[in-house]
Amino acid sequence: MEIVRSNQDTPAGAGPTLPAGWTEVWPGGLATNPDPLLGGIIDRADVSGLWFVIFSRIDLPVLDGLASRDLAFDAFYATLRAAAGPAADA
Repeated sequence: MEIVRSNQDTPAGAGPTLPAGWTEVWPGGLATNPDPLLGGIIDRADVSGLWFVIFSRIDLPVLDGLASRDLAFDAFYATLRAAAGPAADA
């Protein structure tokens, strides 16, 4: 029984796909990326239902209180871009 789905396992037309390197336990749920520099965990809190981000890098803050998984991914990548500095935007 397979419980983890990767972005390569998504059939065409099956809905939103995950960014490269991410896997999820169930569609639309907990997403993880094991990369030590560009990875982390995106999940939803049981009680509040709000989403949070935990980065693999210890120098980046936990982000929480996000209204959707899409917003959590947006915040994840915005934080990585900000941490990379202006050269990453070039």
